[in-house]
Amino acid sequence: IYISGHASDDRINTFDASGNRYDFTSSLAGSYGLYVRYIKTTCTFDSVLEFGAVGDGSTNCTMAINRAGLAAGVGGRVYIPSGTFDVSDFGTAENAAVTASVSATNTCIAAVSSGQLWYGEGTIHDSASSSDDEVFKSSGTDPVIIKGLTFTHEGGTNTGSAITVTGDDSVVDGVTITGFKYGIKVSKPRCRISSCDILNCVVGGAIFSTTAASTDAIISDNIIRDTGSMVVDADIGIQGPFVRGIIKNNSISNIGGYAIQLDQSGGGNPTSLGV
Repeated sequence: IYISGHASDDRINTFDASGNRYDFTSSLAGSYGLYVRYIKTTCTFDSVLEFGAVGDGSTNCTMAINRAGLAAGVGGRVYIPSGTFDVSDFGTAENAAVTASVSATNTCIAAVSSGQLWYGEGTIHDSASSSDDEVFKSSGTDPVIIKGLTFTHEGGTNTGSAITVTGDDSVVDGVTITGFKYGIKVSKPRCRISSCDILNCVVGGAIFSTTAASTDAIISDNIIRDTGSMVVDADIGIQGPFVRGIIKNNSISNIGGYAIQLDQSGGGNPTSLGV
């Protein structure tokens, strides 16, 4: 199903996609169900299931999840219910009109509109075990809120990044992340990372600031831990400039390297940070 509001004259004001379900068991079936764009006001839907996502741990849901984000629009909500949703297409699935990506973008899920809330009880699983790319990334400088979701990596091989936020005032709250090289990467001001459980993601940094532009961050009440054979000397719990940031009430355990490393690799002066 393809619904287009027509970009030039906003022909469709609202669209309700709630309740749709798709059966892709036939060999002749396509791999996505609903594509909605250019709705003038809102597109309402219950969850990513309306767009063809299947939480069975094996169906590639990259296209469906990106289509849900595209339909949600500015300030919209994307609910990912219980289940394991496989993603493995690091291309342009959020915009492609076909199942295959037209070129590599190094991102699996792109929050393409400002102010979106991505939330739920579901697990997003990166099955591309050799990938060093990003599973979830906000678009440009647009803020995003991510709550309650779980991100896992095939085999726990410590490659790739679970979440990359590039927008001011973004929030990552109550998220569980297991087995990536980087857990959460931030690069803009006033981001808040709280109440997250990050396991076996510390070779590159469980929480990592990529630039001195990530000022005034609040990193609080997170649990960062490594286990068994995954522990190496390069492990770092929280890393980066974090200029004027606040790091408090975090539990960091079994780290082979630094629990917290405040550096100036991205420029700036981190000495005003309160720990």
